[in-house]
Amino acid sequence: MRNRVVAQGLDYDLQVNAVMTPAPATVYGRQSLMDALALMTQHNIHHLPVLNDKDEPIGMITNTDLMRQQRSEPVMLISALNKAGSLDALIDEAQHMPAYIQTFAARVHDSTIVGRLLASLTDTMTRRLIELYERDHGVAPAAYAWLAFGSQGREDQTLSSDQDNGLLLADDLNEQQRAWFRGLGDFVCQGLYRCGIPLCPGDIMASNPDCRRSLSGWLDRFTNWTTSPTPKALMYCQIFFDSRMVVGNKRLYQKYRAEVAKLGQNDFFLGNLARLQSNVPVPLGLFNRFRSTESGKDSDLINIKRYGIALINDIVRTYSLQAGLTEPRTLGRLQELKGSRLLNRADNQALGEAWLFLTGLRLQHQLDVWGTDKPKNALDPDELSTLTRRQLKSAFRIIKEAQQGVGLKFGRTG
Repeated sequence: MRNRVVAQGLDYDLQVNAVMTPAPATVYGRQSLMDALALMTQHNIHHLPVLNDKDEPIGMITNTDLMRQQRSEPVMLISALNKAGSLDALIDEAQHMPAYIQTFAARVHDSTIVGRLLASLTDTMTRRLIELYERDHGVAPAAYAWLAFGSQGREDQTLSSDQDNGLLLADDLNEQQRAWFRGLGDFVCQGLYRCGIPLCPGDIMASNPDCRRSLSGWLDRFTNWTTSPTPKALMYCQIFFDSRMVVGNKRLYQKYRAEVAKLGQNDFFLGNLARLQSNVPVPLGLFNRFRSTESGKDSDLINIKRYGIALINDIVRTYSLQAGLTEPRTLGRLQELKGSRLLNRADNQALGEAWLFLTGLRLQHQLDVWGTDKPKNALDPDELSTLTRRQLKSAFRIIKEAQQGVGLKFGRTG
């Protein structure tokens, strides 16, 4: 109407077929967006009719639709977060993340890719928040490294992961320098919270002074944990030994990571860690039947994170610590452990396959229940297909055998 009628000064009484495109380029609904984009580019058009297999029109796709779809791609989302000019702008961009992630996750169905993407997005927001803080408070007054722990450190975050982070600082800071980093920890953790990453219920965040330490302070803490492995210390070690630097002084972090790896090889500590893992009840009972892990209204559910994925993470971490590895990712650790004298190749492969199956099952479950009040990590095995139930039982049997193995190999040294 604008170009062919108004701009041409034509009479509005003209029939539509006098000005319309009589045989427009079209695309079928079963074709890809790439096909639509190619046609629009070829014909220099901004609107494309969509047909069904009977050549009947079922809709219209526009260049605006394609641009919106492009924005759901990870690279576009990361770019938008990086370009946010203020905290409010970053929060606005982050609000789109859940929808983008659900679209992406539903398309790829690969828990490892989704976990890495979520960790990358959290990393990106963290770095941008640090840049915004430095813009207002000046550059960092001393060497430091922002640390990611737990699922972010392992790069296996999920749609419901909370924050686990800390600050590694140079030794001998003065009060003014410590105040700068205290402000940084508060600003970034609160910023991530406002961007949709929940605060850690256990306060494992850089806003907590216990998670904001100098190199010697962190090493003292790990020394206490490994030489006096109390239940609380062992719980902390399941999180803090999985670390990765998000941004900061690489040399400072490498020194920290190498020293922490040495401390993790303490036989007494590893023995206690192994016994703790051996005592976690795998949800398989008599006659190979599932056993619920929950109570109350969720008494039919099994928490596949705590009694499956996390248990594999814990067992693999123990072998990794004994070998002095610094790799934080579970599959990366298994790759580096190939040829280990303690973990044979068949058990290594079985643990990796069980981990992939369970993380994929959890991802699909979270997509199914997202936006509801249903548990995100616990599911009802009766709602699974027969094949999936069999695979779940096989995964739990692998874990049970791995528990026995880690107990025999390390438990005697505790």
